[in-house]
Amino acid sequence: MTAGAIFFVVRMIRFNDYVTPATATTPEVRHPGFVALFEQTNKPLFFAMMAALLVPIGILSLRWWLLLRGHGFQAPFGRIFFVTYAGTFFNNFLPGAVGGDLTKAILAAHGEERKAAVAATVILDRVVGLAVMIVMGAVCLYPYVGRFEDKRLAWVVYGLLGAMIAGYLVYFSPPGRKLLGFLPFKKTVSELDTVFRSVRDKKGLMAAAAGLSLCSQALGILVIYGLARAMGIPGVGLWMFFVFEPVIFIVTAVAPSVGGWGVQESIYEVLFTGFGGIDRNQAIALSVLFKLSSILVSIPGGVLFALGATRRRAGAPPAP
Repeated sequence: MTAGAIFFVVRMIRFNDYVTPATATTPEVRHPGFVALFEQTNKPLFFAMMAALLVPIGILSLRWWLLLRGHGFQAPFGRIFFVTYAGTFFNNFLPGAVGGDLTKAILAAHGEERKAAVAATVILDRVVGLAVMIVMGAVCLYPYVGRFEDKRLAWVVYGLLGAMIAGYLVYFSPPGRKLLGFLPFKKTVSELDTVFRSVRDKKGLMAAAAGLSLCSQALGILVIYGLARAMGIPGVGLWMFFVFEPVIFIVTAVAPSVGGWGVQESIYEVLFTGFGGIDRNQAIALSVLFKLSSILVSIPGGVLFALGATRRRAGAPPAP
């Protein structure tokens, strides 16, 4: 499946330089192909940005660790970092972000009695990240809405914001609470609900998790902007990345694609070319470079998983 997705991406690429013929109103334009784009990439800046991708992983590990501790799981931070790092590795080869989250839930639940509650912290961790991403995208887009004649981007971003608020209100409404009582598997539902209710009941914990999400996502966006600068892509503004990347992260997280291949490149083309005016080949090249950087920096996570770094140590105290 991954090979098929990569084949689709390759079909989108122009490897050699090409020329857009002149028209009555525009001059002839020469566009660099993939080969030229990667040859001219600033290698020291590229490797610095790739290494910087480890920082958001560390912040996300801290976020999940706080959520676990807030619900009574006394896992050591080192193990949570290794589990998160392994989940990042598996994200590159499994559908969307679900594969990495499923990996994290399985690894973290090993040896725990409240397995549903552990899985719920993984879901809550993902929901907090998506919520902060949606809010950040909505806030960053607001000053630039007038720039776009095509309003579909605004509809998508503010539609997601409205859906998120509606979902919160429905879940905590009296009818929503009553509906939970009719669901089967009472014990599992109760463990899940106990964790999900912390969104309303543990505001300090949620504020800390949201703050860490904002830091991680902002750093991730700055890294992608640094990759664009390393490639020497003309016309890119920092504002584009804070407006477009939240949408890209959300789409690739929920889309049923293998590691985001194909979907990520398509959405980069739609946003950076259609709304940002960046050359199509350069937009796709930026997506591919970011994906390759993510894979390379996550390989040690797969190696650590294979070596058993994510396993629960014998003699670890049971969860209270």
